[in-house]
Parts: sequence; structure tokens; C-alpha cells
Amino acid sequence: MIFDTLGTEANLSMDGISLIRKGSLRAITLACMFACTPTLASSAPAASRLPVAEQPWPTNGPAQRDFPTAQFYLDKTSRPARIWLISAPLGGVARAVEFFSGEQVDTVSVTTDGKRVTFFDSHGYRYSEVKTFAYTVNLDQPSTYAAWQSGDAGHDVVFGAALGVGYVSNGERALLDASPGKEKKYFSGQASCEPQPYVVETRGTRYQDTEKDFIERAKILADFDRTRACWTSKPLQVVDLEDNTFLLSTQDRVFRINSKDVTPSGLAPDLKIVDVPTGDLSTSFYACVEASNGVTAALNDCIGTEHDAQDKRLNVAYRRLRDSLAPELRTSLRDEERGWIVARDRDCAADGGGTGSLLDANQCVLNQTARRASVLEARLAR
Repeated sequence: MIFDTLGTEANLSMDGISLIRKGSLRAITLACMFACTPTLASSAPAASRLPVAEQPWPTNGPAQRDFPTAQFYLDKTSRPARIWLISAPLGGVARAVEFFSGEQVDTVSVTTDGKRVTFFDSHGYRYSEVKTFAYTVNLDQPSTYAAWQSGDAGHDVVFGAALGVGYVSNGERALLDASPGKEKKYFSGQASCEPQPYVVETRGTRYQDTEKDFIERAKILADFDRTRACWTSKPLQVVDLEDNTFLLSTQDRVFRINSKDVTPSGLAPDLKIVDVPTGDLSTSFYACVEASNGVTAALNDCIGTEHDAQDKRLNVAYRRLRDSLAPELRTSLRDEERGWIVARDRDCAADGGGTGSLLDANQCVLNQTARRASVLEARLAR
């Protein structure tokens, strides 16, 4: 559920709200952000929004807040702007935490019908909001919940797909092993809370050009559930902050994520990001992984062998494409390839020195190398 003290979308619910500052009434005419139906991945784009540079949210700060969140309250009128995370009520009373500062409010009044929340912050500001609808992720229909934008170019961020359940990459069903128990390979042998982990994808849109260095990505964003002792990748709510970042709420936490490459916008120590291999990889690689029994050294050998093959495939495709181009276009291809290498190395940098981190980094390099080879081969086939 999302509350907003300044709406910008065309499909806003116009329920009234008020913000009372230190006893004086200040009316704010626009109320709730989104009437809260996400944009389907195949539907028309949402109404025009404010330019990214005009969004009020901090460009730095925490990317993780440990707080089980049932509702969001976005206050764009304060400076600095604030995002309040509100817990599920118990006996008509909830708690709230401000995402950026960590300020806590122990008493948030919630009416018995759940339609209004009221609370004071530490500065004496009184927040009072009428509820709209819950902006939860529809797990039955992959849909666009966030986007990345630069000028007239950009891409969508799609939630709602699960491995082996309608997961599609580059227009074709991915060759992913989603049979029971195999999901553990994505979490270094630890259990997944869901039978098939959920996937976040970056996708181009037919309504605008993608950015020059756009890379289709498919990732699992997982948070460890200590109660159940497993990794949960089930997305509960997503809020597009319209500054090329979005908020993702999981079972116990809220994360701020970059829409560009689906990485945390700052420090998020409890977020596990897994690059999902697509149909670009060979069947022999999956057979090798199956035979490894999850042993790190064996997995690294599988990744190394497959990377050698995919790197050769990439180089062949690059040379063939370069030779097919007019001389004036070859420089552009070279610069594009150099930019891809920089982006790959940035995306796949190891988070630390542990064997699990290095394994994830090696898998990331492999996945992106295979994906790039497929992209170049597709251009050759045109």
C-alpha cells in the first residue's frame, strides 16, 4: 500500500489528505500515488512523470531498512523528502520508520476498517492519510513495476515471473532447471523458500528506444528468512521512486534498487543478488552443474569450461559482425564492445573475498558473456 503527499501519475486516486504542521493546517490537493494497478509488460506506458532530476529523494543513503512493511507513505513536500514504512496494525496501532533517516514512530493509529492512518513525527508534523489500494506484485502476471529513463531512451523493470513458470528471456523460454530441489544451486546449496525463485527482469519496450548500453538482465533478489531458514525471493510490493530507483519490500526488509542494472543503490548487506543463466548456455554446462553436487571447486570448473566456449563464440560473432559492416560503422561497434566490457566488469565485481562471492562473480561473467554473444549473433542474422 502506498500513500503519497504529491501525486504525478494520471491515474491517481483523488482521496483527500492533509498534513498538519505544528498545529497549522496545510492542505495538499493531490493524494495517493497510483490507483495501484501495475503496467502490464505488454501494455501502453504510464502517463508522463517528472524528470528524474526533479525527483526529491536523496541520491545516496541507505539501500536497506530492516522493517516488515505493510504500507508506504511518500512525503514529497518535506525537505528532505521522506518515505515512511508502516507496519501491519495490531489492535489498531502500527509502527513507522522513515526509510532514509531511520526515525521511528511507535504509535501509528489505524482505523478499524484500515482506511486511515494518523501519526506524528519527531518534529511535531501530523500525517493523516486515506487508504488507496495495496500496490502488491501480481505473481500471476509478469508486469512492469519500475523503469529506467534517460532522455527519450529507457527500459522497464518487470516483476512477477518465477523460474520455470512463464519465465521468458529475449522472446524465448529460458532453459532453466526448475525441478524440485534444483533451486538450491542458486543459493550456494541453501534452501529456497519458494519452489521456484522469483525473477526480476530488465526489458526493452516497444514504445521507446533502449539506451545505447542496455543489457537484458534476469536476476533473483533474495532476502534470508531467519524464521524459516531459507531464501525468499517473493516480491511483496514495489514502489517506483521515478528517479531511476525503486523500493522493494520483502518479508522483513525494504531495499532501494537501481533500475538501471538491478543493483542496490547503496549498502544492502542482507540482499542476495543472483544472475540467472538463460538459454544462451549450453546443455553440457547444466549437466556439469548437476554432476557437481554443489561443490564450489567443481562448480567453478564448470563455469570456467563454459566461459572458454562462450568467449570463443563471442569473439567469432564479433569478428563476423565487424567484417560485415561498412568502415565508418566498425568504430561504433568497437566502442560499443568496450562499453559492454566496462559494464560487465562493474556488474560482476565480487562483493568480497569469500568463495561464494567469487563463485557468483564468475557465474555473472559467464552469463553476460553468453548473452552478449547471442545479441551479436542476432544482429548478424538480420
